[in-house]
Amino acid sequence: MLMNNLIMTYGLSADQNSILEDALTECVISNVDDAFTDILAVPAVAVIINMEKISLRDIRSIEAVFRHDFDTVVSCVGTSNIVFDDELAFLHIKEDQPERMETTIVAIKERMQLPDQLEAAKKRMHVVIERITKNINCDPDASLRTQIAHIDNTCAAYERISTILENKEELKLRARYPYRVSMDSVIFAMMIAHDLMEESVLEDEELPIAPEKEWIVSLAKDIREHFYKDVKLNRG
Repeated sequence: MLMNNLIMTYGLSADQNSILEDALTECVISNVDDAFTDILAVPAVAVIINMEKISLRDIRSIEAVFRHDFDTVVSCVGTSNIVFDDELAFLHIKEDQPERMETTIVAIKERMQLPDQLEAAKKRMHVVIERITKNINCDPDASLRTQIAHIDNTCAAYERISTILENKEELKLRARYPYRVSMDSVIFAMMIAHDLMEESVLEDEELPIAPEKEWIVSLAKDIREHFYKDVKLNRG
């Protein structure tokens, strides 16, 4: 079972361990210099390794255990003479300031926030599910034909969206991100076209869709013009 406040260190100096203890007071810092295998066997929030003190065999063991572990912070201090940095780049944080441990401390603090972020994500999920349920449910006092039409039409929309999302999971990993950006871009264009979202949202450079701004705006214009032409209305 993961210990949400355990940090294991190997080969660090007393000063480095003290820096971690002072900066991460809510954590338990465990020096495992005499028991390296604890790093592999005991789940922890983070493991911090002095690359100058570790053997090639142990490096390969770390690689095998943490290759697909996206929750444990694996921080490497110093440079190994027996393996190139880029061979382990996919699994570790390279501590550039070993005398201050700043990169490692920031990464661990971010990791410590994940349980709360997960709870917030679950609450958001429940809110979305409630909205979907509300949208699908129909007026029980309406005619049977009206109830059937409402349920069928609403379910059809969610089924199409589900198909799109399911397809994302079937794509190769490197294709999923651009696929999601394209999907979001089309949805954002639809929302802008119907005044459900301000165009100014696209100015946020942190959004993945920001590079697609011109295309989204153009698509929103086409959707708007097509819709109002189709229903023979104008926006005035």
